[in-house]
This record gives sequence, C-alpha cells and structure tokens, in this order.
Amino acid sequence: MAEFVKVGSLSQFQPDVVYEGEISGTRVILVNRNGTLHAVSNVCPHVSLPLTGGTVNGDNIVCPFHGSEFSLSTGECVTGPAMGDSISTYEVRMEGDDVLIAGP
Repeated sequence: MAEFVKVGSLSQFQPDVVYEGEISGTRVILVNRNGTLHAVSNVCPHVSLPLTGGTVNGDNIVCPFHGSEFSLSTGECVTGPAMGDSISTYEVRMEGDDVLIAGP
C-alpha cells in the first residue's frame, strides 16, 4: 500500500497553474484542474526533459520543449512527438484542506 505524503493545502494550488514538487525523491508536477488536483511525473519521456515550465491546455499538461501533451488523468500522450508514451500519475487524497499524494 502506498504511503501518502502531505504536499500542502488546497488553497496553495491555484487553478491551471503548474507546480513542481517532490515525493520520496521523485519529481512531480501538481495541477489544480477544475477543483481536482492532479499529480504526474515531471519528466517528459520524449527526451527526458522536465515538464516544469509547461502549460495547461484543457485537461493536459504541455511539455515546454517539444509540445507533447499528456493527460493529467491518465498520463497518456495525446499529441506531439511523445505519442505512444505516457507519464506516471499519482493518487491524490484530500484530508480537510490538506493535499496528500501517494509516493511512488
């Protein structure tokens, strides 16, 4: 069973802003999309560059280097040079206002 780690309070995560974090030594991206917090890997599988600095396009995170878009829900690449690849997603829980993410 995964261990959950507190990464902050929901009020810290503004809608559609990309936040960088770390869980158990793994770099992650956190995005509040329509009130649902998503946590995904911070490494684009195309050429192993970080997704930090990327933007949100609908329900996707866009790689700032080559434009691949990954679903925040599934991690699947939906367009761009990383098609066929995906990024890891991490379970997010709320306990009151606390945001907890399952470690890898």
